[in-house]
Amino acid sequence: MKQAELSYNRKRQLADSLKMLMVKKNLKKITVQEIADGCGANRYTFYYHFKDIYDLLMWMFQEEALSLIKTSENCLTWQEGFRLFLRWITENNSVCKCALNDIGQEALREMFYQETKHLMTLFLADAKGSHQVSDEYLAFLGDLYMAALSGILLEWIRRDLDFSEDQLMSYLWPTMDQIRMSIQQAEQAGL
Repeated sequence: MKQAELSYNRKRQLADSLKMLMVKKNLKKITVQEIADGCGANRYTFYYHFKDIYDLLMWMFQEEALSLIKTSENCLTWQEGFRLFLRWITENNSVCKCALNDIGQEALREMFYQETKHLMTLFLADAKGSHQVSDEYLAFLGDLYMAALSGILLEWIRRDLDFSEDQLMSYLWPTMDQIRMSIQQAEQAGL
């Protein structure tokens, strides 16, 4: 195995160990030693790859989100890509809830924002179609809806996923259709 592959595998093992611990206890109570022990590594190995537990947590979210984004590029619609993301949240609910409780709403909101931004960009490009609107307006529209989506996701986690993925998607569909209408109105207004 090449060094890069070995390094990635070790990072993945550390992340898996962290996830298992997050199911059982608060992030603030998890130690580097526990993470290392969980995958047969030592503290030095942990610190070779990450500066602290929060660095590992960020890597884990980004790594898993990147794999979703790569998958979503092959999806036919934004709905399929977003559904993959919702499924990831469902499957990792205890990890997300632990992160929400321990690193705070703003840090998790930023992670969700970054992870779903690609899907919004794809949707906006599709919604724009042949309409003549500025890139600045599209960026504004994307930021507006991304802030709303990340907030909805945080509340969904906070409320223990109180409605199904299907229900959430059915609520999003007409909301996302409003973006198309906004683009048409912006074109008429010369934005």
